[in-house]
Amino acid sequence: MLKIRSGQMEAFERAAVKQFEDRTIEHLRKYFPKHCEIYGEANLRQIIQLALERAKSFGVISERGVRMYIDLMFLLGGGFDQDPQLPWAAEILKDESIADESARIDRLYEKAMSYLDRVSGVNNEHIDEAQRRLSQESLDYFPQSPVSAASDLGDRLRARLDEIFPEKSKYIGETGVSSLIDLAEHSAKRYGITSERGVVIFTGLMFMLGSGVDADPQFPWVAAILNDESIADETTRVERLYKEAMTYLARWCS
Repeated sequence: MLKIRSGQMEAFERAAVKQFEDRTIEHLRKYFPKHCEIYGEANLRQIIQLALERAKSFGVISERGVRMYIDLMFLLGGGFDQDPQLPWAAEILKDESIADESARIDRLYEKAMSYLDRVSGVNNEHIDEAQRRLSQESLDYFPQSPVSAASDLGDRLRARLDEIFPEKSKYIGETGVSSLIDLAEHSAKRYGITSERGVVIFTGLMFMLGSGVDADPQFPWVAAILNDESIADETTRVERLYKEAMTYLARWCS
């Protein structure tokens, strides 16, 4: 009788995952050519591997389900399933009343498409305009001094987000935007960023790219800058983060 040793089984599993990655990359190149051009194949495989883990944690294990999950990561951000800007995503994924995996992922996808039509625009007209406004934004309005207890940063930042991407700001709501700013300030502190300008950049990245942007393999440059121990001072780190964000935006809009 043929016996399959554990090492052989692991090899079979690795081969199956590799084949799934290959098929998925072809799918992504067809439907998300701009993303694929910017990310590169090695990064695409990291994103797919993360998606396999995240989807499995919610009981999504079919090839169709995982592939739709990856599509949503591309559309909503790698951490969409725990993004406070998108509370409905986690609610649907954790809804035990939807026993069937296919029904759950279909409901999630339908909700995401409705959200994107409303916020980004049916033809992406809203987000395209937001990106144009963002490319013209100046940080001179926000000093490099630390955020103080008496600062009105929250009010000023909410006003800027309203101007840059009103459709998303309205969707999230004033309370949601305020919570996002608080989360951004807390997250920024983990990387030694406490200045108004740094918190503004962090909030902008989370607002536009997803609240998990600092750990999202779609944007490896964010984590690289935040964790670069060779950058000794906050001002340099913030400036580099802003520069790379603008470079990424220019690439995306080209």
